[in-house]
Order: sequence, then structure tokens, then C-alpha cells
Amino acid sequence: RLIERLVGKHEGLKGQRRRRGQAALEYAMVVTVVGVLLLPAVYLFFNYAKGSTEQIDQAQLDKLGRDIVATAEKVYYLGPPSRILIETRMPDKVLNISIQKYMPTGINVLIFNVTVTGAGVQSFAYDSRVNINGTFGGALAERSVAAGLQQINIEAYEQPSPDGTVIPFAYINFGGRCPRSTTYDYDLDG
Repeated sequence: RLIERLVGKHEGLKGQRRRRGQAALEYAMVVTVVGVLLLPAVYLFFNYAKGSTEQIDQAQLDKLGRDIVATAEKVYYLGPPSRILIETRMPDKVLNISIQKYMPTGINVLIFNVTVTGAGVQSFAYDSRVNINGTFGGALAERSVAAGLQQINIEAYEQPSPDGTVIPFAYINFGGRCPRSTTYDYDLDG
């Protein structure tokens, strides 16, 4: 009888171990299934969030470009010494800013070159009906494209030409005040 009791207890312990091993195996299988289902969902969520952030930045850059051109046109038509300060947020990944003038049409274009995921460098161009100028390169290049809060000064200028005519333009400056302007009085009567 003593041997039967000892063998019976040994068999009981073996059953308990078997049940504990089965529970651990079932737990591991549940964790694996949840992981297999959860990992693709997390991957899709982060990709969607990344794409949404890029779309928001592009929309913000589009609004910024339109605002700069509209303000430059407004200041141009008001004339010197008009000046307007725009406080805005510059989106991330802007590589450089430039202004190009197309001689046949006389249209000035404000251009933002931006790094876009999956597309490389993309240009965002904004046409201006008025003569615009600005300083974005050289020592001011990093300051002009720095992500975050920006102060953009837009000021009306007149530049006398050698033939005696006056060339009006709007000057755009990121981060600082435009150079001092001079208003010319062409009315000799006072």
C-alpha cells in the first residue's frame, strides 16, 4: 500500500505539471496570435499618421506661400513706407526659398523647394502680379527655412532707375526687418 500511495502521488504531480505546461503553452499561443494581429495594425497606424503630418505641412506651406504673395501685393499697392509683419509657422523639410522672374510675362514666382517622402524634392510655386524681391540665400538661408515660428517682414520700396523712372517692388525678409527704405518726393512744389 505504501508503494501504491507513493506511485499515486507521483502520478498526481505529473498531472499537475502537465496542466501547468498546457496553460503556459496556451498563454504563449494567445500572446503570439495577439502580436500577429497587433503588429500590422500598429504599422498601418504609424504610416497613416506620418502621411497625415506631411499633408498638414504641405497645406500649411501652401497657405504660407499664398499669404506671402497676397501680402506682398497689398504692400506693393499701398506703396512706401508700407510694411506688414506676418507671424507664422514654417513647416519642416523646406530646403530653400527663391524668387524667379519670367521675363516674357514679367511674372514673379515665389518658390519653396521641399523634401517630400517618396517623391524627393518638390517645388511649390506661387505667382505674384507685382515685382517682388527678397533675401533668402547666403547667411540668411538657414534662418529663412528654419522650421517653427517665423516673422516675415514685407515692405514696399521704390528704386530710382538711371533713366529717372521709379521701379516699385515689395521686399520679403524672413526673421528681420527689411533694409531701411527711402521715400522720394517727386513733387517739387512741396
